[in-house]
Amino acid sequence: MTAHLYCWDPVINLTPANDTFHDRVNELHRGKMPPRSQKLVDFVTGLLARYPDLTQTDDTVWGDGPLVGNIIGDFINMSLIWSRYAEAIPFVVDTAHRHGLHCYDPQTNEFYPVNIR
Repeated sequence: MTAHLYCWDPVINLTPANDTFHDRVNELHRGKMPPRSQKLVDFVTGLLARYPDLTQTDDTVWGDGPLVGNIIGDFINMSLIWSRYAEAIPFVVDTAHRHGLHCYDPQTNEFYPVNIR
């Protein structure tokens, strides 16, 4: 069983409180695949420094891999194994914020916005 966590660059203007949020996320998954943003690639690199990719080991929090393959332009939908979900969330959110990204947990509807200065 897996859980998901969405992270994105604020430039794409997604807001979980907006009625169209889930429709826009679905459109990202169904639309043409834009190139991966460097900001998201750097974010994934930071995540993999602590939790190796599933393509490298089974002893990880990721539910699929390669993790970089989940990047859609300025957005990523990450799959985490449920048994390590609670362990990984704080690290993922902290790493996202250090990279200037918002996070959203669809399991809890918790939004973790980055402070934009």
